[in-house]
Amino acid sequence: MGTENLKTRVLKRINRKRGDVFLREDFRDLGGYDQVGRALRGLVRDGKLLQATANRFRRSSADTGVHLVKDQRAGDMALLVLG
Repeated sequence: MGTENLKTRVLKRINRKRGDVFLREDFRDLGGYDQVGRALRGLVRDGKLLQATANRFRRSSADTGVHLVKDQRAGDMALLVLG
């Protein structure tokens, strides 16, 4: 792994994956719970990910038209693709 920081390793894994939705537990082998959380929050802050819930994230792209909306029935954040 060399001198790469955790945020870089998380981003590389995201770039290799096909899907657009990721769970915090998808990265548990890269570091501790809090460390992974900080790396994911950093990627949200950098605009690389959108955060749906505390443990769910989605790839961010201006081309996808992805927006976060409140799902009243579930009481949870839901991802809707608006097009």
